[in-house]
Amino acid sequence: MAHSVQGLVIFDLGKTNAKMILRDSVNDLTIDTRSTPNTVLTDGPYPHLDVAGLKAFVLGALTDFSKAGPIDAIMVSTHGAGIACMSDGDLVLPIMDYDFSGLDQLAAAYDAIRPDDAITGSSRMPRGLHLGAQLHWLMQTHRSTMADVDQLLFLPQYWTHWLSGFASSEIAYAGCHTDLWNVQTGDYLDQSSVGLNISQLMPPFVQSGAQIGPLRDGLCQHLNQPDPPMILGGGHDSSLALVPSILDHTGPVTVLSTGTWICAFALNVDQPPVHMACGQMISLDPFGKKVPNIRFMGGEILARFNSVPETSGLIPSPKKFEDIFDAQGAWLADENGELVDPTLIPKRDRIDLLSSLLSQATSGTMDAIGARGPVYIDGPFSKNAAFLKAMMHRQIHDGIESGVVAGIERLLA
Repeated sequence: MAHSVQGLVIFDLGKTNAKMILRDSVNDLTIDTRSTPNTVLTDGPYPHLDVAGLKAFVLGALTDFSKAGPIDAIMVSTHGAGIACMSDGDLVLPIMDYDFSGLDQLAAAYDAIRPDDAITGSSRMPRGLHLGAQLHWLMQTHRSTMADVDQLLFLPQYWTHWLSGFASSEIAYAGCHTDLWNVQTGDYLDQSSVGLNISQLMPPFVQSGAQIGPLRDGLCQHLNQPDPPMILGGGHDSSLALVPSILDHTGPVTVLSTGTWICAFALNVDQPPVHMACGQMISLDPFGKKVPNIRFMGGEILARFNSVPETSGLIPSPKKFEDIFDAQGAWLADENGELVDPTLIPKRDRIDLLSSLLSQATSGTMDAIGARGPVYIDGPFSKNAAFLKAMMHRQIHDGIESGVVAGIERLLA
């Protein structure tokens, strides 16, 4: 698609919430939005996404949106670390929640066969943040069902497949801590040790924003319009947020994608030595170019500790900090190196203090990947005054509420 889309619907599936956004891209207007929690169901064989509930949410929003005028195109953006196991075009197993603690039971066995960090582009991350770890667990615990799998779909592509009937893959998702992609050779990894031939199970790549096909007939009945909208190639949310900076800058520039995670991306810099520590990795942008980046669960930290009552008397131990911060708790320390306990801080001050400390942590991650140049902040931290104030030693540009929306629209322009 080589022009802006007047009736563009974005299905933005984050780890915490799902959104449907109706945009008039020609006039840069948000016409309508819907939001619902991205609920994790605990019935069945393991915690998993509420696919049926999300489908009902999408169809309800499409029905309402089409009353405002024709929908020309639909594009999907999702969080990382999600994969769908398919057979004959249908799910054969639920889409696993990457926070599933049961994966720890087989972590040592997976570590023994996991490819080297320099090949995957990522150090070992917890639980199911590697798709390879999820697939390894499924092969060990649901082998007979996995024997029926004839296709694997990344999470955005599961939704574009449901909407269009056409199966595809996407390069940025493949290259984002999946353990399925070789960043050195630019191809899928041999996963025979897991018991899967990944390259044969993955459908062809389609560029984010490219036309895939019309909304399938079975779903068109939900729209109040004669012609079906075009389904566009879906993408990884953090990678899509890079697009405006990629297109607008030839020199070094930094993008912070914030939400449940704080992800720092260093664009147009010489690739620094990657020690693969503290969430550091090399991933791919939507155009297939390598991007040094680093991430930690900043939004989760803020939400978790702000929810603790002041009178609880709870004092997190260093181990508790380590659990929540993914081994980065030491960054939340005072001038003496002592861990700060937010539960002892009045709620009226807690957000500002934690935001300031998270800003320090973020600045440290940026230094670790050699990030330089102007900084563009996407997501809720772009509106966090205490976070921004503590970042003022950096060259901060105006934040944007949704880099995903901006990235998608630049892809389509």
